This record gives sequence, C-alpha cells and structure tokens, in this order.
Amino acid sequence: MHPRITREKRIVDKMITIYCRKNRHSKKGVLCADCEELKAYAHKTFVN
Repeated sequence: MHPRITREKRIVDKMITIYCRKNRHSKKGVLCADCEELKAYAHKTFVN
C-alpha cells in the first residue's frame, strides 16, 4: 500500500475517534457502533 494512503487512513481514524469522543458517543479509545461502521466504510473507499 502506498505510504500516502496509509497516512491518510491514520488521519481519518483520528478524526473519527475525536468526533465520536467529543459527541459523547463513546468513552476514550472505543468507538460506538455507528462510528466504527463509518471508519470501515472510509477505509473501503481508499484506492491502493
């Protein structure tokens, strides 16, 4: 996988984690089911 894509996946993960925590969907370090689903979808959209 290209290093740029790997880096972008990490950034998206961090953004979703921050969103989930700030909106009180879950506790620190654990995503709620909806945010976990969003993360999985986001990862599928990246092109190698």
